[in-house]
Amino acid sequence: MLKYKDLQKGDIVSETTYSTVQEITKSGTAVLLDINGNKAEVGDSYLETMMNTADQYTNTEKMNQSELIKILLANPNKACSVYFKKQNTAKTKKKFNEDVTTWLEAAEKAFLDEGRKGLKKFATDQVQDYIPGEMRLMRGYHEGEQDDRGRIKFIDMEDENKVKVVDPRTLQYIIVNDVKNEKR
Repeated sequence: MLKYKDLQKGDIVSETTYSTVQEITKSGTAVLLDINGNKAEVGDSYLETMMNTADQYTNTEKMNQSELIKILLANPNKACSVYFKKQNTAKTKKKFNEDVTTWLEAAEKAFLDEGRKGLKKFATDQVQDYIPGEMRLMRGYHEGEQDDRGRIKFIDMEDENKVKVVDPRTLQYIIVNDVKNEKR
């Protein structure tokens, strides 16, 4: 830990911090709140030369899923946004049975209204026993750590800095280093 009273000319210092912009002042500075609850007021030149953003980008690049995963893994400890599909969740037996009943009623109506053509339409439309995961945007950073299933542990700065997991196979886009990297 740096001690200001021991600081000397020529000392080398560094910082890694993750902050949320709390305010843009009239005097041209930004008030930042870091993940430890410390506030700092910094000027535009410091922000533009020393910090990355998880939100702004000037370029968009299209790439395949493997390239998208490589971009995320190659950028630990940087502010970024990830847009991905959350994990599927199992339906309760009651919900599954309700969905089957709804599906059967719709298939019966289609058959009565359109005959064989209506039934054919439903022959390939099955009731799933899970609720598909919804799309999710998370803003924060990761430290390059993965769990035993290959999911990336990501710190969600919009949810009290909770560690959450991102399955890289479901990535749709990543904003990092001034570029929005999108899945083709």
